[in-house]
Amino acid sequence: MKRLLLLTAVAATTLTQAAHADGDISIRFNGNPLTAEQPPVVVNDRTLVPVRAVCEAMGLEVGWEPETQGISISGDNTSVKLEIGYHTIDVNGNLDYIEAAPTLINSVTCVPIRAVVEPFGAIVDWDGSTRTVIIDVPEEENNTSSGIISGSGSSSGSSSSKDDEEIEENTPPVDPEDSPPTDEEPETAPEVEEDDEDEEKPTISNPVTPSITAKPFTFYAQEGEEWGFESNGRGYCWVCSYAMLITDLLGERVTPVDIAEYNLNAGSGSGNYMASHFGLAAEYGLEFVPALDESSEYFDYFDSQRRGATYFKAETEEDVKNALIEALERNPKGVLVRFEGYPHTLVATGYFDGEIYFNDPGSLEMENVTFENTCLGRNFSWTDLTFVQAMQVK
Repeated sequence: MKRLLLLTAVAATTLTQAAHADGDISIRFNGNPLTAEQPPVVVNDRTLVPVRAVCEAMGLEVGWEPETQGISISGDNTSVKLEIGYHTIDVNGNLDYIEAAPTLINSVTCVPIRAVVEPFGAIVDWDGSTRTVIIDVPEEENNTSSGIISGSGSSSGSSSSKDDEEIEENTPPVDPEDSPPTDEEPETAPEVEEDDEDEEKPTISNPVTPSITAKPFTFYAQEGEEWGFESNGRGYCWVCSYAMLITDLLGERVTPVDIAEYNLNAGSGSGNYMASHFGLAAEYGLEFVPALDESSEYFDYFDSQRRGATYFKAETEEDVKNALIEALERNPKGVLVRFEGYPHTLVATGYFDGEIYFNDPGSLEMENVTFENTCLGRNFSWTDLTFVQAMQVK
């Protein structure tokens, strides 16, 4: 069991949302037209651009990891990493939230461009009158001897008009083949990111350890001021945990406030307690599934009537850990975990070398932590685990 599990092995998902041109969108790089295999498109009011064309024009190296659907861009001392369907970007090991996740369009990976190229010193702008994505690399940033941009930190765009918002997240795509994609590039939010400063955003910290190449998960803590919860009572752990898991399953941002509002509308008194587990899953086009294969030695039974819970046959600490590892292999985007004797929910995110990690909504400081560092770790043991819940898109 001692091996690395990328904290989320993502299967590429072909774009199902409506992508439209709204008039041809062009790219201009350092004053010259730039042609990509997949033209930029607008998806849900975000302009997505193929990555490889732009990054390679900048002299950057673009990589593609088919197993995890990962995109990597590197040059000099700067590296950027993203993954299909996830709203996080890794710049030199630091994670940040991005409004639009990298997406496959016609087998080409497209992402908002600003987040990807600004860390390499490029400046991204939007000309609304000509519907053009404008990318410029200051001459001093360009290493002419190597053709690689010198990583100098991010440069901000010019204006913050609505036109800028439309391009806010442009990134060239990656081809989902074993070879690097034909167009691929991490996303960055243009001016629109600045305009949306008041919008709630999840707190995202570094992966488990610097040595692990792990997919970052969405993290929400019930004490986050942006949610406006009147208290951090036990019910809000459900709200935050479901919001984390649903966001990562769908690749679309769902906040704790969204879950609390669902509960209120479905009849839950304060909105923090779950009104209907199955109703919530259906609301987002999801369904509960057994967290383990029924042939597993650790599988006990699947509750398909009350809350979609999977119960384990696990008597020892090692049994519980092995069962959770099997559950994470089967559900790499995470599973909800409940422990007996205390009504608190965690999200198991992944494991490394036999150690399992959790996102615990009990505190802002408990993202991707071991069980001993969760709020339950001091008073409960592994064998107190009651059940887990796994969901998938219908």
